[in-house]
Amino acid sequence: MKLLTVIIHEQARDSFVELLNSQKEILSWTITPCEGHAFGNQANPFETSRDLVLGYVPRLKFEILLPERVLEDVIDRISLCRSCIEGTGLWYYTEIKETGTF
Repeated sequence: MKLLTVIIHEQARDSFVELLNSQKEILSWTITPCEGHAFGNQANPFETSRDLVLGYVPRLKFEILLPERVLEDVIDRISLCRSCIEGTGLWYYTEIKETGTF
């Protein structure tokens, strides 16, 4: 089992949620609001004037639980979603040894 974490600009939320809902292999996912801070002059197509005034980029962190066998396919599909990440999303995954419910 893997936990795929994807961080995107909050304006891409609807497109990304639509993409996740179309992936039957995904077991569950959650969304957490977060702030993006970076140095340099990176082009970000989702960055707004408001972001520049605030001094950070409003982002969302998605934590996606999925079987290891579909991890690469799901990452590939996410990478192809131009309306979701447009080259500015960040992802990483971690191993999940055990899951359960309460």
